[in-house]
Amino acid sequence: MSASLADDMAGRLHTSSLDELRQRAERRRVVTETLSQKSPEEVQRLVEELQVHQIELEMQYEELLLAQQEAQRVRAQFIDLYDFAPVGYCTLDAHGLIQQLNLRASQLLGTTRQLLQDRRFQLFVAPDNRDAFYQFLQRTLHSEERQTCELEMRRHDGTPFHALLEGLPVATAGTTQVRVTFLDTTEQRRTAQALTTSEAKFRTLFEQSADASVLVHDRRYVDCNQAAVRLLGARDKSQIVGQPLLLNVPPVQPNGRSSRELMEHYLRTVQATGSCQFEWLRHTFAGEPMWMDVTVTPIEVGGQQLLYATWRDITARKRAEEALLASETRFRTLFEQSSDGMLLLQDGRYTACNAAALRLIGAERPEQVVGQPVAVCAPECQPDGRLTAEWFADNVRLAQQQGSLRCEMLMHHFSGRDIWIEGVLTPVAIPEQTTLTHMVWRDVTERRHDVERLRESENRLRAALKSAKLGVNSWNLKTEEVYLDERARAILGLPPEQPYTFDELIGLTHPDDRELLQAAIEQTVHGNEQLNAEYRVVHPGGEVRVVRANGQLTRDEQGAPLQITGVLRDVTERRRDRQRLLDSEERLRLALISSGAGVWEVDLETNALQWDERAQAIFGRAFSSLPGRFAALTEAMHPDDIAAVSAALQASIQHNTPFELEHRVVWPDGTVHHVAATGQAVYSPAGQPLRFVGLVRDVTDRYEAQQEISYQTRLLDRIVHNMPVVLTRVAPDGTLLEVVGAGLQRLGVADNFLNGRNVFDAYPMLLEHMNVLLSGNEVRFLGLPPNRGQQVYFQNYGFFDEERQCGILFAIDVTETQQANAKLKAEKDFSRSLLDTSVDGIVALDASLCVTVLNRVAQQTFGLVESEVVNRKLFELVPELNVPQYRQVLERVLKGELLQRYDLPFRNQYFDAYFAPLQNPNGDITGVLAVIRDVTERNRLATLATQAQLQRQKEVLSAILHTQEDERKRIAEGLHNGVGQLLYATKLHLEHKPVDEEHRAAALGVLNEAIKATRSISFELTPNILEDFGLKTALEELCKRIPQQRLQVHLAVGELPTALPRVLETAIYRIVQELLNNVMKHAQARETFVYVEPAGRHIQVSVEDDGAGFDVETAVNQHSGIGLTGIRNRVGLLGGQLTIRSQPGRGTTISIELPVGSDAQELPTKPSLLA
Repeated sequence: MSASLADDMAGRLHTSSLDELRQRAERRRVVTETLSQKSPEEVQRLVEELQVHQIELEMQYEELLLAQQEAQRVRAQFIDLYDFAPVGYCTLDAHGLIQQLNLRASQLLGTTRQLLQDRRFQLFVAPDNRDAFYQFLQRTLHSEERQTCELEMRRHDGTPFHALLEGLPVATAGTTQVRVTFLDTTEQRRTAQALTTSEAKFRTLFEQSADASVLVHDRRYVDCNQAAVRLLGARDKSQIVGQPLLLNVPPVQPNGRSSRELMEHYLRTVQATGSCQFEWLRHTFAGEPMWMDVTVTPIEVGGQQLLYATWRDITARKRAEEALLASETRFRTLFEQSSDGMLLLQDGRYTACNAAALRLIGAERPEQVVGQPVAVCAPECQPDGRLTAEWFADNVRLAQQQGSLRCEMLMHHFSGRDIWIEGVLTPVAIPEQTTLTHMVWRDVTERRHDVERLRESENRLRAALKSAKLGVNSWNLKTEEVYLDERARAILGLPPEQPYTFDELIGLTHPDDRELLQAAIEQTVHGNEQLNAEYRVVHPGGEVRVVRANGQLTRDEQGAPLQITGVLRDVTERRRDRQRLLDSEERLRLALISSGAGVWEVDLETNALQWDERAQAIFGRAFSSLPGRFAALTEAMHPDDIAAVSAALQASIQHNTPFELEHRVVWPDGTVHHVAATGQAVYSPAGQPLRFVGLVRDVTDRYEAQQEISYQTRLLDRIVHNMPVVLTRVAPDGTLLEVVGAGLQRLGVADNFLNGRNVFDAYPMLLEHMNVLLSGNEVRFLGLPPNRGQQVYFQNYGFFDEERQCGILFAIDVTETQQANAKLKAEKDFSRSLLDTSVDGIVALDASLCVTVLNRVAQQTFGLVESEVVNRKLFELVPELNVPQYRQVLERVLKGELLQRYDLPFRNQYFDAYFAPLQNPNGDITGVLAVIRDVTERNRLATLATQAQLQRQKEVLSAILHTQEDERKRIAEGLHNGVGQLLYATKLHLEHKPVDEEHRAAALGVLNEAIKATRSISFELTPNILEDFGLKTALEELCKRIPQQRLQVHLAVGELPTALPRVLETAIYRIVQELLNNVMKHAQARETFVYVEPAGRHIQVSVEDDGAGFDVETAVNQHSGIGLTGIRNRVGLLGGQLTIRSQPGRGTTISIELPVGSDAQELPTKPSLLA
């Protein structure tokens, strides 16, 4: 491309020069023909012009030679790059004939270039792929975009290979050709095919494996097979793939270690050893715990390090192990921690024992028992004379035969004393071993001693029963045999030594008590197993006695009732005394119940307190039959009453006077009750006080009723005499019985001044209401009594008291309230008129953002009616406002902020809004006041003014730019035609004039530099190449003119629009030129990148350097220099945007975005009269 561009430029320059020379030759010929007609002065002037033209021709010729050399150099580089490129290049015509190709293309096709030209490219495509090639060729010819395809091809010798083709259409000489690049991808395809085959094998193995398999990368699952999906109970792979490695894993593993830390340990082990196998607990997607055996191996797939893991479900095995371990632990715990001694016996020796067994026999170490023969710590013979070793062997055999055996044995404690042990022997069969016997020891020494002590106790009991006159009896429920000792027979009036049956004894029972006795016996047998019955018996002589029977049921080994054993006692006399006492107590109880009084008694010597249930209830205590202390009474008394009660008690005891006093008690729940207490001291014959007996009654209800009546009386009196109230009592005939109250002050009347007068005469305006009141009905009305010309108001309520037969009328002075209401209504009407006449919309909201006020303008703005929206949510009424922006504003105002917002859009209009919090008299925020103003028309006028100002600025800019360009062109022409020609003439003069060579060389060097500087300045002032070849070529030429040893400039220009405005092209060129000058002058950069490319409807220009950089904010504030300021002004007037990014020491990037087409504010091509 560079070579073609150079050739094109050289051709255009050469053609232009030839045309100019031809025109000048024609003019010269005309001049020569008319020379004879000219005067000598005219001839002299023509000669001078010819000399000047000659010099110009020589300068242009020199420039042409330089351009030709540059073009040849670029062409040579292009040819080398084209021929020796690693990619095949060729040019095809529309029929697919090869027109041109490089060396690599001929190598790929397997023959020389001469033999390939004008041959069909399709001949080198495999037959199966020729349709694809034809479609690729047609797509390329009919599209402006790059096309690609991959084909199988055949070399000249038939060798197949695969190639990747890219095509681009090129229009030349009225026809369209296709430039094709193709690259040999055979090895890539082979590698890809091998990789695909390998992956397919691995995928088959992976997917069809019976074990769950997963792939992990960066601690996340990237793939899994169906076995893994089934194992975890997932619906499909999507629930696993992409999830973290610890998916469904509890935070802590059963061993107590963190799952995350333990997994990291396993992963490090995998990296260190190449593989790792471990057991892992996780949960299925159903939430069930699952143990798995995990094997992890690192693998590499496509250059990516993965972890390949297989899972096996070992939950059943782990549960079995856990169950076995739990069973073993339970047995070991039971064995070790049992309070009973436990031992294991095998082959006649102890193999294990627990601590309880050691304690039982007083051993200090297990070695004293474990490993010892069975007879250790036992006498040589048992009490029955058998050898201990034989006795043990026989019992072990019996236990094996019966499955278990309980026995008692005599043993020696290590301290030397004898102990009795109850042993339970249980055989345990162990495969391939002799039978193991499990022994349980319990110390029954005390039980043995208890048997002896029981025998002695029975003897003592017989003596006690005899002294207590208790008879012993027993009844065998199975044999019906009855045993009665001598005292029992005497109590029942039976002769000694005669046997009796149970039915015969029942026959001795009084007929009225037989059912009672039989029910008690039935309850004993089938219920509580204890017999307690009191019944009457009839002696054979007819005497009736009362007998108390107490007994206990015993059962046999199967739990069946066996025998009732007990005692009999004659309680005839005691029962008679008790009945007399009960009768007396019942009379007293009924008397106390009727009076509601409780009885209390205090022993003055011991302070013991006896009080009945009612007394305890009066003091707020739960009933207890146990004796208490006198302190319980004083603790229950009110602290302020204790002194008075104590003084009254002391006075009653000292003077032997009755005790009467009312005082307060405090219940446990804190409530205070009032009680009335009475009592009298009881004295000994010597006059010493023994106890104090009294009654107590709860009088709280009476006291509260009295207090309530007193309180209501005081309350009514205070209301009447301190509030603007009038209390009036009226007789049925209208006579005023009582007229009192502070409300009479408003009327100028004293209390009871009107008593005795008739209400109808005193206040005739109340005639109707008083008739209703005195007829027995309630009345409510607002009265307006006269008051010396001043209007007063009284709110009245009345009713008729049937008990006192009079009318009661309460009147409250509400004059000030009525006047305040009238004033408030007037103020409200005035505020409403102000709101509705305001040009601004006004909205008031409460704290919950409900509408409370909406003026006329606001109603029109929102399309609402105030009466329909009051107390409704604003965001419900106007959904467009229910956005975070407005919610945040209202929340901030409710917190106390004053806010203003401008140009808020709403329904194709724009508004300014002022928000202020509403406060109550206490300073609390109760709502929001919003004032809105329609600024749509103001904004429209401001926009028009801004657009007009911009247009005027752009016209001024256009005039400035055109003036600058014209001035630069004039200066450039002056430099070229004046200074440049003089310098070149001087050079020619020096070259042909004999001068010292040293001075000649120096002078020529200076002149050459001056000529070059003049050309450079002329080019910079007026780059004709911008007008002739466009922006891209001008920028390329600008960058070439910067010496690379001073600054390396890299230019990238995109596909710019073909018809950019002249002003825009010039502006871009001047901006880039100024930025590059700034880089060379100030940046101290080594390398600069220039980008000019289209971006939609804009042109983006960016200049980046790696120089010293600067602080952007400081440079902008100082406004130093005119370079950036001029660029900023130029960009602003073109409607563009300028962005500067720079930091000291980190280079600078200046980005500019300029609009194109309809987005740009077009500048006039010529200055306007206004400019």
